[in-house]
Amino acid sequence: GGATWNTTSATQTDLLDGSYQFKAMVTDTAGNLSETAAQSITIDTTAPTAGSLVLDVVDSGISAQDGITQNNSFSLTLSGQETGAQVVYQVSTDGGATWNTTSATQTDLLDGRYQFKAVVTDAAGNLAETAVQSITIDQHLDLTDVTAKVIQFAEDGVLQLAEKNQLVRIEVELLGVPAD
Repeated sequence: GGATWNTTSATQTDLLDGSYQFKAMVTDTAGNLSETAAQSITIDTTAPTAGSLVLDVVDSGISAQDGITQNNSFSLTLSGQETGAQVVYQVSTDGGATWNTTSATQTDLLDGRYQFKAVVTDAAGNLAETAVQSITIDQHLDLTDVTAKVIQFAEDGVLQLAEKNQLVRIEVELLGVPAD
């Protein structure tokens, strides 16, 4: 750069993204010309490529796609982000209302719903965020509201003394069992 120079003002506005060089040329009253060393600047107002965030967790729930798991330790993996960009992982436990910085390694999370995202910052300070990834950690089965209803007891509905120490068929219906 610097082969061709154009006159400009001291105040620059609305420069497009790109690399620029500036220098000042001073002429005294005798006509002597002096110039400063060229100053280089790069204008970058474009957000970086955020990439794709993946939760490296095995979904242990009924469905492999429901985002409910017993696995409370896993990793966050980001790929496809702008090379050289700074990455900060964030987590929310209140539906995305507030976000806190976290690490790429999640360990011993408590039961609850978690949302994760990565914030990518390029060298110029431009930010981009990945899509939010959600997961529910559920390691406990709450049976406090579950009731058992006997549907059938033995063949005749009566346990006889003669049936002592024998196998007896009992059918039970469980009511109020959580879906997860």
